[in-house]
Amino acid sequence: MIGRKILDSKVVTIGEVKELLESGDSESLGFEQTKTLDYVKKVSKIDREIAEKMMEELMIIEKISREKAAKIADILPRSNEEIKVIFAKEIYPLNDEEMAKVLEIVDRYGKEEKKEKK
Repeated sequence: MIGRKILDSKVVTIGEVKELLESGDSESLGFEQTKTLDYVKKVSKIDREIAEKMMEELMIIEKISREKAAKIADILPRSNEEIKVIFAKEIYPLNDEEMAKVLEIVDRYGKEEKKEKK
């Protein structure tokens, strides 16, 4: 990686990282990639497809960028306090109505994931 130039970057969820690393040959993964795969297997909560749907719905809320939507999809906050932590450095944090909408979306997609795993 040393000396290589970044050509493009994109915000992705932990589920997408997991899918990308699992799609290749596990024997060709380097040390960092293997450690990353082990980590994302432990912490990923929802699949990439469900996370993408959730992010699209979250980004309808004006104050939520793709980066914040990905963070919400990775963490799956269950309370206003958890949402406030995600938006702590923002100039315009979410109001109570917007936080309620985020929690409703997270709850709905969290239940959808549980149904698919059964």
